[in-house]
Amino acid sequence: MLRLTSVDASYGRVRALRRISLHVDDGEIVTLIGANGAGKTTTLAVISGLMPAASGTITFGEQTVTNWGPSRLVRAGICHVPEGRQVFGSLSVADNLQLGAYSTGLSRQEIRALMREQFERFPRLEERRTQLAGSLSGGEQQMLALARGLMSRPKLLMLDEPSLGLAPIIAHQVMAEVQKLREEGLTVLLVEQNARAALRIADRGYVIETGRIVLEGSARDLLDNPEVQRAYLGKGYREIWE
Repeated sequence: MLRLTSVDASYGRVRALRRISLHVDDGEIVTLIGANGAGKTTTLAVISGLMPAASGTITFGEQTVTNWGPSRLVRAGICHVPEGRQVFGSLSVADNLQLGAYSTGLSRQEIRALMREQFERFPRLEERRTQLAGSLSGGEQQMLALARGLMSRPKLLMLDEPSLGLAPIIAHQVMAEVQKLREEGLTVLLVEQNARAALRIADRGYVIETGRIVLEGSARDLLDNPEVQRAYLGKGYREIWE
C-alpha cells in the first residue's frame, strides 16, 4: 500500500532523514520504533505532506505521491493522527469530528452516518458530544483524535505516539482499539516510543536511529533481537507474549 524509497528530508541545514526506505502492505500494522529525535515523527510528516522530501520517492497504491499537499493526501486515503492529539480545544466534540470529514466531499447524511460509527466505537465521546474538546481528559482527547482521523475514511492510518502521556490502562485500551481497526481491514503505520506496546500489536517493525533505518523484521524477530532488547525493551519484555 505504501512504499518509501531512499527518502531524505532536512530541517534547514540539518538532515533529518537519510535514505529512508520502508513499506507497509495492505492490512498490516507496521511500527517505527526509536529514541526521541530519531526521525519517527519526521517520517510521518514527510509522508503526510507536512514536510517536503528533499529526494526519494513515496508511492501509495499505484500513485507516486511524493510532496503532495496534505489535503490531497487525505482525499487519496492517508490520515495522520499527530503526536499530542492536537484537538481543536475551543470546539465541541461533534464539531471536531465534522472537521475530520472536511476534505472528503461527503454529504451531510454520510457525515452523520460516520459520526454514528465513531460514537458506537467510543461511547464516551457521544456522552460528551457537546462538550468542548479542550475540557476532555487526555484519554478522551486521544479517542477524539483517533475518531476524527477515522472520519476521513482512510485506507492508511498513521498514528504518532497514541499512548503518550496516558495512564497505562487507557494506553492499553487505545492500543487494543488500533488492533481492532486492523481486524476491520484498516492498514496502520504506528510510531510509538513504547516499543513493547507497539510490537505487541504490530506485524512488522523498523528501528530508526539518527534518521536511518538500521533494522527491520517481524515483531517477534525484533523482540528477540538482543540489541532491540537492550536499547528499547528493557527487563521483562517477554511478558507481552505470555
